[in-house]
Amino acid sequence: MSKSPFSRWRELFTNGRRSSSSSRAHHARRNLAFESLERREMLAVSALTDFNVNANTGEKPQSKVWEYNDQWYSVMPDSSGTWVWKLNGSQWSKDLQLTSTNGYQADGKVEGNLAHVFLFNGSSSRLATIEYDHGSDDRYEMWSLRPSLVNVAISSNAETAVIELDSTGRMWVAYDTSNAIEARYADVGNQYSSWSSPITVVSGIKSDDIGSIVAMPNGSIGVMASNQNSKRFEFRTHQDGTDPYLWSTVELAAGQSALNKGGGMADDHINLAVASDGTLYAAVKTSYDSSGFPRIALLVRRPSGVWDNLYQVDTVGTRPIVMINEAAGKLIVAYTQSDGGGNIFFKQSPLQNISFGTRQTLISGSVNNVTSVKVGFTDEVVALASSSGKAKGALFSFDVPAPVTNQRPVVDAGPNRTIQLSSLAVLDGTVTDDGLPSGSTTTSWTMLSGPGLVTFANAAAIDTTATFSLPGTYLLQLSASDGQLSANDTMTVVVEAPLPPPPEPTNTAPVVNAGPNRSILLGAAAALDGTITDDGLPSSPGLVTSSWTKVSGPGNVTFGNPSAIDTTATFTATGTYLLRLTASDGSLTSFDDVTVAVESSSAPITIAFQDGLFPAVTYNGTRDTKLASGSPNTNYGAATTLDLDGSPDIADLLYWDLTAIPAGSIIESASIQLNVTNTSSQAYELYVMERAWDEMAATWNLAATGSAWGTAGALSTADRGTDIVGTLTAASTGLNLTTLNAAGIAAVQAWIDGPANNFGLIIQDYVNSNGVDFSSSEASVIAQRPKLLVTYRMA
Repeated sequence: MSKSPFSRWRELFTNGRRSSSSSRAHHARRNLAFESLERREMLAVSALTDFNVNANTGEKPQSKVWEYNDQWYSVMPDSSGTWVWKLNGSQWSKDLQLTSTNGYQADGKVEGNLAHVFLFNGSSSRLATIEYDHGSDDRYEMWSLRPSLVNVAISSNAETAVIELDSTGRMWVAYDTSNAIEARYADVGNQYSSWSSPITVVSGIKSDDIGSIVAMPNGSIGVMASNQNSKRFEFRTHQDGTDPYLWSTVELAAGQSALNKGGGMADDHINLAVASDGTLYAAVKTSYDSSGFPRIALLVRRPSGVWDNLYQVDTVGTRPIVMINEAAGKLIVAYTQSDGGGNIFFKQSPLQNISFGTRQTLISGSVNNVTSVKVGFTDEVVALASSSGKAKGALFSFDVPAPVTNQRPVVDAGPNRTIQLSSLAVLDGTVTDDGLPSGSTTTSWTMLSGPGLVTFANAAAIDTTATFSLPGTYLLQLSASDGQLSANDTMTVVVEAPLPPPPEPTNTAPVVNAGPNRSILLGAAAALDGTITDDGLPSSPGLVTSSWTKVSGPGNVTFGNPSAIDTTATFTATGTYLLRLTASDGSLTSFDDVTVAVESSSAPITIAFQDGLFPAVTYNGTRDTKLASGSPNTNYGAATTLDLDGSPDIADLLYWDLTAIPAGSIIESASIQLNVTNTSSQAYELYVMERAWDEMAATWNLAATGSAWGTAGALSTADRGTDIVGTLTAASTGLNLTTLNAAGIAAVQAWIDGPANNFGLIIQDYVNSNGVDFSSSEASVIAQRPKLLVTYRMA
C-alpha cells in the first residue's frame, strides 16, 4: 500500500536521525518495566528546583512541558529571551534559545523528533519548530527545513492560543477574539510557514471567554469554548482532510447538568486531554461561585459523542488542568488553591467509574497557572507553576503499590433532615471499604434515640427510607462491618407535626384588557386584540365566557365573532365608537372598553410599522440584518444593534410587512425612523432591494441559504436598484428620521400594488469611513426598533 504524503514526510523528517545504541537500550528497559506493572498507584511527589522566568506559566489551555528521549523539557522566557529548558535531575538548565525576545507564553506540540512551539503574544505571535539531534549532542536544534521563526498574525486581543496537528499533518491554531473563537491552519508541505485566513468556529461569546483545540484519534479535531453568554461550554468537530470551513453542529458539553446558579456553568478556564479510545476529558472552572457547588469540574465526552453528567472535582480552586495515565488507569486534575494563588492541589480518579479522591498538594507555595503535558503519560509526569518571577515544579510517579492492610470501612450516614410526620425520610448513606478481607461488607440502620418508633423500609440497605410514629428529634445510626473491623456514623431527623390545611382560595373576577385604542377607515375592519386572565375559580363550571358589545357610537357595529376574545369589527358610519369586552367566570363579571375612531376614506391616513407597537402589539413584520465584509460567512439576523461603514464595508438590510395598508391605496409620503447609538459625520444612501433575502441566513456572500448575491455585499443591479431613494445622516444620537424621496415613495407604492415584490431596502455606502450604529428589531426597548411611517389615501 502506498503511503500518504504526510506519512512519507513524517518518516523522512521525524525518523531521519537514528538513535544511538545506548538510547535504544534505555527505551527498551523502560518499556519493559511499564509492561510488567499490573497496577499503578501514586508513588511520590518530588519538588524540583526553582528557576527564574520572565512570564507566568499561563495560559490555561496551553502546555509548556513535554518528554522526549527519556528527558523532560519546557519552554519559558527569562530576561535574556525565550528558551527551551532541560531537566537534569531536579535542576533546569537552558538547552536552546528560540529568540532574544521575552514575554511569550508558549504552547508546545511534539511530533516524533520535532517539537512545534507556538510563542503566543497576540498579533505578534510566532511559530518555532525544533528537532532533536540524536547524535553526540543529544539536544534540540532549530529545524533544518525551516530554522527561522514564522509570524502568525492572530487577534491582537486574544487571551490565549493553542496549536494541534491533525492526522493529515495539518497544523491548527485556535484562539479567542472579542466575541468568537477562531482557527487558522498551515500545511506541512510549506513547513507551516503560510497560514490561512481566520475561520470562525464558535461565535456569540464574551470577550473574557477562551477556547482550546485537540486532535481526536478518529481522524478529526475538536474545538471547545467557554460561552459566558449562553452559560455553557460548547464543542465542535472538524473531519480531517475535508473543507476547513465544515464543522459539526454545536454540542453543549454536559448541558443536562447545567444549574441556574450564580454566573452559570461556564467560566473562561479550559484544559483538554484525549484518551486513545477517543474519550475527551475537559478540566473546567464553573461560574456557580456559591459555597457547596462545583467550582472545579470535569466534563467527559465519550467516543460516541455523548457527554457524561458533570463530575465535581472540588468546591474551591481555579485554573485547572487534566492529565491522564492510561497505563495506570488514572486521571489527575491539578488546580490552584484560590484565585489569588496558593498551593497547587490535585485529585485523582480512576479512568473507569470516575470518582475523585481526597485533595493533595502537588506544588507548595504562593503560585498559580499550573501547566503540564498535552498528551497522556505513563510512569512519571512534570508540572510547573509560577510566582514572582520564578517557576516552581514537581515530578510525580506511579508504580506498584506496597502491600496494604485491612482498614475499617468509612461510613457517612448522610445529611440531617427535617420532615413532616406523614412523610418518608430518605436516608442517603455511603460506605466505602478497601475490599479487605475478601467478602461483602454488611450494613445496618438503627435508632439510637427518639420519642417514638422508627420503621426502616430495609434496615440492611445503605440507601433506604424511614417512617416515624411521633413528632420530635430522632438520632439514627448507620453501621458497617467488613467481617473484621466495624465503623458507624449518625444523623438526625427532626419530625414536625402536620401543617394545618391551607385556606380555601377566594374567587376573584377575571382581569380584562380590551386592547389599545385604534383608528381605521370606513369600510375597513378593526382588529380587536383583547386579553382575559382568570384565577380558575370557581372550579365548577370553571370556564370563562366573553362577549364584545357596542357601548356608544354613531352607527351600527358588526363583530366577526362577538364571543371571541380576539375578533374584528366593522362600522356603518364615521365617528368615535366605544366597544366593551366583558368576561364572566360564572360567578363574577368584569369588563374593559376600547375606543375605535372610524375616519372617512378620503382623508389621508398615517400608519406606523414597528415590531411590538404598530399597527398592533402583535406586529412583528420587521426583518433586518447586516452584511459585513470582514466576516463574509457570518449572519447577524439576531443582533440587537446594526452598524454601517465603508472601512470595512458594512451594509444593512431593512424590510417591513405593509399588508395592513389596503390594496389600491395611494401613497403620499414615507419616512424611516432609526434609534442612532453611534453618530457619523458622513451620509449613507438607501436603495430598493431587487432580490429576496433571508434575515437569519443572509451574509456578505449569500442572500439566503444556497443563494449567492449577484455581487458580494449586494452590489449588483440584480441585488438592488440604482436610484437613491433616501439619505441617512446621523449627526446626533437618539431617534433619527429619514424621509424617502419621490423614488422612495414610488417604491412603497409598488410594494402596495404588488406585495410579492417587497424585498425592502438596503443602506449602503462603501466609500465612507465613519460608521453609524442603530438599534435593530431585536432591541429590548420596543420604541427603539426601526419604524416605517407611511401616509396614504384610500382609492
